Amino acid sequence: MRNTLFVFIASVSIFAYAGKYEPIYNPVIEYEEGKAAKDVEAAIKKSLIGRGWRVIESENGLIKAKLNIRAHTATISITYGNGKVTFEYVSSTNLSKTRKGKELIHRNYNRWIRYLEQDIGVYLT
Repeated sequence: MRNTLFVFIASVSIFAYAGKYEPIYNPVIEYEEGKAAKDVEAAIKKSLIGRGWRVIESENGLIKAKLNIRAHTATISITYGNGKVTFEYVSSTNLSKTRKGKELIHRNYNRWIRYLEQDIGVYLT
């Protein structure tokens, strides 16, 4: 009976841990093509700063940002133009892992990206 209980608890722990990682979410937000690039850039930066991200690079149509939370960091690249805002995962510390040849990210990262996606969408409407 004790062995069965131990195996059950170990299995539940492994599945609970495995559920924290998922495929990296890289959304694309569409907006009216007539919007001025400076307005799109302002919406992105306002969203980033409002969620605690730090803009580390900003060029024509490209913004790179970094988020530091305790021992975790995430760096993303956001491109914009032609009616689209596109997110791309760049790197992270203590958030990603590779399983079966696929890079996975902690679910909190995806949540942070979804918050940015929502905020940018609001600012662009």
